[in-house]
Amino acid sequence: MTTASSYTLEESANGGGWTATQNANATSQAFTGKGNGSYAYRSKACNVAGCGPYSNTQTTVVDTSPPATPAFNSPSYRYLSGGTGKYYLDWTARARATRYEVTGAVSYSGPNTIVTLNKTGSGNSVQVRACNENGCSAWSAAFTPPLEGGPNQ
Repeated sequence: MTTASSYTLEESANGGGWTATQNANATSQAFTGKGNGSYAYRSKACNVAGCGPYSNTQTTVVDTSPPATPAFNSPSYRYLSGGTGKYYLDWTARARATRYEVTGAVSYSGPNTIVTLNKTGSGNSVQVRACNENGCSAWSAAFTPPLEGGPNQ
C-alpha cells in the first residue's frame, strides 16, 4: 500500500480559476485576511507514483460586513396589559446580528428584538441598530411612541 507524501490544496475565489495554496505534507491550512467573497477548496494526495483524484469541493463564504439596519415593526409598540404603565417596542431581526442596541427613551444592548419601556418614556424617540463582530449597522429611523393611547392599550 502506498501512502501520500504530500497534499495539494487549491482555492477558487468567487468562481475564478484554481490556484494552489499549499503543496506540502500538511493536512490542514489556516487562512486569515480573506476579503468578502465565496471561496471553494479542493485537495489531492500525491506520492512518488503520482497524484490521486481531487476531493469533493467545499465552499465557504466570507462576509466581514456588519448586519443590515433593522426597522421597527408596525405597529411598533404595544401596551402591556394589567395597567403596568409599560409598553414594548419590537423590530425586525437581522441576519448575522449578535446584539441590538437601542438609544433614546431607553438604553438597551442585547440579543433580543424587543425592549420594554415605561409609558413615561412616551413622546421620546428611540432608534435601534444591529451589531456583530464586524461592527454595527446604521441607526434605524427614529420612532416616537405616542404620549397616550395606542394599540392594545
